[in-house]
Amino acid sequence: METGKVLIIAVILALICGAIGGAVTGNLLKIKGDRGLQGIAGEDGKDGEDGIQGPQGIQGEKGDKGDKGARGDTGRQGPQGETGPQGPAGEDGEDCQCNEEPMIIVNTSDSYTCNGYLHGFNFIINISVNDPEDDNKVINLYYKWNEDDDWVRGSTGYLNHWISDSNDDYFVDEMTKYSIDTCREIWWLVEVDDGLNIVTHIENTQLCLL
Repeated sequence: METGKVLIIAVILALICGAIGGAVTGNLLKIKGDRGLQGIAGEDGKDGEDGIQGPQGIQGEKGDKGDKGARGDTGRQGPQGETGPQGPAGEDGEDCQCNEEPMIIVNTSDSYTCNGYLHGFNFIINISVNDPEDDNKVINLYYKWNEDDDWVRGSTGYLNHWISDSNDDYFVDEMTKYSIDTCREIWWLVEVDDGLNIVTHIENTQLCLL
C-alpha cells in the first residue's frame, strides 16, 4: 500500500519537473546564438542529362547583294592546242614576167699617154649596155684616181649621165691626168638602173710611159 503511494507521488513529481523543465527550455530556445563556422564545400554534383533539342528556327530574309569585287589576276596561259587539219591546196598562180638585168660591157683599150714636162695620161672608157626588154634606163658614170678615195661625182652627183630606151646603147667618156709619175691609174664605176634592177660595174685601168 505504501509502495503504490510512493509511485503515484513519483509520477506526479516527474510531471511537475517536466512541465517546469519544458518551460525553462522554451525560454532558452527563444535566445538566438552566434553563427557557427562555415563548413567545407561539398563535392560538385554530376552533370545532368542533355535537354531535348529545340525546334528549328525560322529562316531569315535574303540580304542585299554586295558590291562586285576587284578582278583577279590573269591565269597562266593554257597549253597549245593540236594542229588543225591541212587546208585545201590553193589554185596555181600565174607566172610573172621576169625583167632581166641589163648587161654592161666596158672597154678602155683606147686610152693613151703623152710625153712632156708633165706626162699626160688620157683615160678613155667605152660603155655598151644591153637590155633585152628595151627598158628606159639611166646610166651614171663615176671615177676616182686612187683605190681608197671616194667616188668623184661632180656638182651634178655624177661624172656623166645618160638616158636611153634601147638595147644597143653605146657611150664614151674621157679623163686626162697630168703628172710627173711614169705610171698612173684610174677606177671607173658604171651604174645602170632599168627601173627594176640596178647593175654596177667597176673597171680599173693603168697607163705607163713607153
